[in-house]
Order: sequence, then structure tokens, then C-alpha cells
Amino acid sequence: ADRAAKGAVLTTRELLDVASLLRSVASVKHYPASTDDLGALEPFFNALKEINHLEKAISEAIIAEDMIADTASDKLYKIRRDIKKCESNVRDVLSRYITGGSSKYLQENIVTTRNGRFVVPVKAEHKNEIKGLVHDTSASGATLFIEPLAVLEENNKLRELKIAESDEIERILSALSEQTAAQGTTLVLDYRALTDLAAIFAKAEYSYSINGMTPAINERDSTDRKSVV
Repeated sequence: ADRAAKGAVLTTRELLDVASLLRSVASVKHYPASTDDLGALEPFFNALKEINHLEKAISEAIIAEDMIADTASDKLYKIRRDIKKCESNVRDVLSRYITGGSSKYLQENIVTTRNGRFVVPVKAEHKNEIKGLVHDTSASGATLFIEPLAVLEENNKLRELKIAESDEIERILSALSEQTAAQGTTLVLDYRALTDLAAIFAKAEYSYSINGMTPAINERDSTDRKSVV
């Protein structure tokens, strides 16, 4: 909450922690069967404030710590759709190299990636048979990873789409961070109330487990006590 208030873009892990806190708030808030007889616990339960719209926004946008949902925004959905289409086009072109007459020049009949670009592994002695850009070399020098000119334009487009995807994810995280900042005070109060309730219930559970009882307090003044020799 403090980082968000300072304008920082929270990480997916931090935002998932916020959503987890809010789910706990909703669960604990509805824990009592009735709010009519909460006794001394009433102030703690009343301090809990649900922020359902923020929990929903985070949970729908972030699937896991390293995974943003396609549906996090319409723009992200379109970008990822275009990425899949572009990747499919590149693979279709490169499949002709690994299944056609050029396959004899390859070290292996596979399509791989180097520096985020699709390439094919070409035997060093046949490097002039596959026109394209060399992106990497094997440790032994026997294999060159070449990006054929036939996929150069599509690979460029794919790289642009990947950058656009990264920018859109950053925008989504920034927007969620701003929403978190706006609810910062409530989040902190929720956290404190949950912590207090957790401590209270832990003490109660421990007391129950040892059959604890309320001690009887001697109200006599200390001066009335008999001296013990």
C-alpha cells in the first residue's frame, strides 16, 4: 500500500497478495452466524471493510505470479491473438526448410529460437545454402542458428508485437496499482483487524486445548496478607 501510494507499479506477486487479503476479509467478515452477539469482538469485525471491485479486478487480470490473463484488457487480447497468428505464419514457412530439400543442410530438423526470433540449426559447412541472418553459434561451432530471409519480416512483426504486449501488461499493472493506492488506508486497517482477530482466535484455541479457565483474582490489599517466614 505504501509503495502504491508513492506511485510505484506493484509486481504481480504484490497485487496477488492484495487480492488474497481482500478474499480473507470477505471470508472473515461473514464468519459470524449473527452480528447481534459479537461481544468484545464487535469492533474488530466492524473494522473490516470489503473492497470487492478491487479483488475482482486483480483476480481476473492476474492468473498467477507469472501469468496475465488474455482477457485482462481488450487490447492485450488482440495483441496475443496477433502474436499467435504471426508465430503460426513463421512456423509454416520454416516447416518447408525442415521437411523440404533444404533439410539436408540442417543439423537437426527442428525450429528453435534465438534472441526471441525463430531460426533453424544449419550445418556450418552449408551456411551459404540458407540465406539469412546468423543469430548464434553452437559451442563447437558446427551449427549456426540462422534466421532465413523468408521469415525476416514476420519475425520483425512478431518482435514488435512482443514489445506491445509487454507495454500493455505494464499499463494493466499500473492501473491496478493506482486502484490499490486509492484504497491504501482501508487495506492497512483491514490487515490490522485481521491480524488482531488471528491473535485472538489463536489464544482462544490454545486456551480450549489446555482446558484453560479464568483465574480467580484475590481482591485483598497487599497489606492484609500474612507475612511468610
